[in-house]
Amino acid sequence: MNRQAVKAYKSTQVMTTDPYKLILMLYDACIKNLFQARDAVTTNDRVRRGETLSKAIDILSELFSSVQGETEQAKFLRGLYTAMMLELPNVNLTNDIKTLDLAIKYMAQLRSIWKEQVMAKGPGAEPSSLSIQNKQAGPAAHEKNGTSSGVNDTAMRGGIAAQQACYKPFACKF
Repeated sequence: MNRQAVKAYKSTQVMTTDPYKLILMLYDACIKNLFQARDAVTTNDRVRRGETLSKAIDILSELFSSVQGETEQAKFLRGLYTAMMLELPNVNLTNDIKTLDLAIKYMAQLRSIWKEQVMAKGPGAEPSSLSIQNKQAGPAAHEKNGTSSGVNDTAMRGGIAAQQACYKPFACKF
């Protein structure tokens, strides 16, 4: 099969897929690219590291733009996606595996919650019905407690996590 046919097939698949499934596909692709970037860091493959990080950041940008509304959930997700989009380019300079591992962890958790909590409700379900108890969201909270943008690694413990967990900012990383 030639490349144009494959591209046309993928384009048709995207155009005819349920929007909720598209978000799941974005999570899958982002996680895949983050794992590939991690592998590229460990094998010192600079070209592949840059390409896969760029793809992951592009996908995060798409996820960011898909967030609608001004609910706490929407603000939290925008903040998390922004923090990752700001931190991941640094991996090209630092080869920081921990940053990649944390991004993979968050994206895998978000994917799991999307699939189990949002998609399980079926088409027409409102993702905004999920609640985030983000007690210190936004730049003001980060400035107040002297931390950078982000959420604490302990935020993934308990509850339904990402879209329903309590996230707290922490220093340096998202």
